Amino acid sequence: MDKRSEMPSESAPVCVIAMRPGKLAQLTQDDCEQAQLLRQAARELASRRAKVEHVFRDIKIRFGYAKNRYRGLAKNAARLTFLTAIANVLRGDAYERRSLITSEI
Repeated sequence: MDKRSEMPSESAPVCVIAMRPGKLAQLTQDDCEQAQLLRQAARELASRRAKVEHVFRDIKIRFGYAKNRYRGLAKNAARLTFLTAIANVLRGDAYERRSLITSEI
Protein backbone atom coordinates (compact mmCIF):
# COMPACT_ATOMS: atom_id res chain seq x y z
CA MET A 1 0.00 0.00 0.00
CA ASP A 2 2.90 2.35 0.68
CA LYS A 3 4.13 2.06 -2.91
CA ARG A 4 0.85 3.14 -4.50
CA SER A 5 0.71 6.80 -5.42
CA GLU A 6 -3.10 6.97 -5.38
CA MET A 7 -3.32 5.98 -1.69
CA PRO A 8 -3.31 8.90 0.76
CA SER A 9 -0.34 8.94 3.10
CA GLU A 10 -2.34 10.20 6.08
CA SER A 11 -5.33 8.21 7.32
CA ALA A 12 -4.52 5.33 4.98
CA PRO A 13 -6.80 2.27 5.26
CA VAL A 14 -5.52 -0.63 7.30
CA CYS A 15 -4.93 -3.76 5.24
CA VAL A 16 -4.20 -6.99 7.02
CA ILE A 17 -2.65 -9.67 4.83
CA ALA A 18 -2.42 -13.27 5.95
CA MET A 19 1.03 -14.59 6.69
CA ARG A 20 2.50 -17.22 4.38
CA PRO A 21 2.28 -20.73 5.88
CA GLY A 22 6.05 -21.24 6.02
CA LYS A 23 6.65 -17.96 7.81
CA LEU A 24 3.80 -18.65 10.25
CA ALA A 25 5.25 -22.09 11.04
CA GLN A 26 8.70 -20.57 11.53
CA LEU A 27 7.42 -17.87 13.90
CA THR A 28 5.16 -20.18 15.91
CA GLN A 29 7.52 -23.06 16.62
CA ASP A 30 7.47 -22.50 20.36
CA ASP A 31 4.30 -22.36 22.46
CA CYS A 32 4.64 -18.84 23.85
CA GLU A 33 1.73 -16.45 24.14
CA GLN A 34 2.79 -14.46 21.07
CA ALA A 35 2.86 -17.61 18.95
CA GLN A 36 -0.67 -18.47 20.04
CA LEU A 37 -1.83 -14.95 19.16
CA LEU A 38 -0.24 -15.23 15.71
CA ARG A 39 -1.98 -18.57 15.12
CA GLN A 40 -5.32 -17.11 16.23
CA ALA A 41 -4.91 -14.12 13.91
CA ALA A 42 -4.04 -16.39 10.97
CA ARG A 43 -7.06 -18.57 11.71
CA GLU A 44 -9.37 -15.54 11.86
CA LEU A 45 -8.10 -14.22 8.52
CA ALA A 46 -8.50 -17.64 6.91
CA SER A 47 -12.04 -17.89 8.27
CA ARG A 48 -13.00 -14.50 6.82
CA ARG A 49 -11.43 -15.33 3.46
CA ALA A 50 -13.27 -18.65 3.30
CA LYS A 51 -16.64 -16.98 3.91
CA VAL A 52 -16.04 -14.64 0.98
CA GLU A 53 -14.64 -17.26 -1.37
CA HIS A 54 -17.61 -19.61 -0.96
CA VAL A 55 -19.93 -17.09 -2.62
CA PHE A 56 -17.62 -16.85 -5.63
CA ARG A 57 -17.42 -20.65 -5.78
CA ASP A 58 -21.22 -20.75 -5.97
CA ILE A 59 -21.18 -18.27 -8.83
CA LYS A 60 -18.61 -20.25 -10.78
CA ILE A 61 -20.22 -23.65 -10.28
CA ARG A 62 -23.94 -22.85 -10.42
CA PHE A 63 -23.83 -20.39 -13.27
CA GLY A 64 -20.96 -21.71 -15.35
CA TYR A 65 -18.88 -18.60 -14.84
CA ALA A 66 -15.56 -20.43 -14.77
CA LYS A 67 -14.08 -18.28 -17.55
CA ASN A 68 -14.11 -14.51 -17.84
CA ARG A 69 -15.98 -12.93 -20.68
CA TYR A 70 -14.60 -9.65 -21.89
CA ARG A 71 -17.52 -8.13 -23.74
CA GLY A 72 -16.92 -4.83 -22.04
CA LEU A 73 -16.15 -3.80 -18.52
CA ALA A 74 -19.63 -2.46 -17.85
CA LYS A 75 -21.28 -5.68 -19.03
CA ASN A 76 -18.85 -7.78 -17.01
CA ALA A 77 -19.50 -5.71 -13.88
CA ALA A 78 -23.27 -5.87 -14.35
CA ARG A 79 -23.22 -9.63 -14.90
CA LEU A 80 -20.97 -10.25 -11.91
CA THR A 81 -23.15 -8.05 -9.68
CA PHE A 82 -26.26 -9.91 -10.79
CA LEU A 83 -24.69 -13.33 -10.27
CA THR A 84 -23.41 -12.33 -6.82
CA ALA A 85 -26.90 -11.17 -5.79
CA ILE A 86 -28.48 -14.42 -7.01
CA ALA A 87 -25.81 -16.50 -5.26
CA ASN A 88 -26.45 -14.64 -2.00
CA VAL A 89 -30.19 -15.25 -2.35
CA LEU A 90 -29.64 -18.95 -2.95
CA ARG A 91 -27.22 -19.22 -0.03
CA GLY A 92 -29.69 -17.36 2.21
CA ASP A 93 -32.46 -19.73 1.16
CA ALA A 94 -30.28 -22.73 1.99
CA TYR A 95 -29.45 -21.16 5.38
CA GLU A 96 -33.14 -20.64 6.16
CA ARG A 97 -33.95 -24.24 5.24
CA ARG A 98 -31.16 -25.50 7.51
CA SER A 99 -32.31 -23.31 10.40
CA LEU A 100 -35.92 -24.54 9.98
CA ILE A 101 -34.78 -28.14 10.06
CA THR A 102 -32.69 -27.63 13.20
CA SER A 103 -35.52 -25.73 14.95
CA GLU A 104 -37.89 -28.66 14.36
CA ILE A 105 -35.52 -31.12 16.03
